[in-house]
Amino acid sequence: MYGKGINIYLETLELGIKSKIIEKSGIWYSYNGKKIGQGKIQVTNFLKENSKIFTEINEKIREILIKKK
Repeated sequence: MYGKGINIYLETLELGIKSKIIEKSGIWYSYNGKKIGQGKIQVTNFLKENSKIFTEINEKIREILIKKK
């Protein structure tokens, strides 16, 4: 996770949390009301393995960022 340059999955997780697209409760993370992992490593692995959800989250982040301009 660290020491390997930019991790697009970790960046998506962080921006998803800041944008309130991904919810964090303790160490659990949820998307659309469904738990997607416990801890950052598990969630980034989930995003790697689920490209459709990864793309959905990224599109929602982009929409939010575009509206802020």
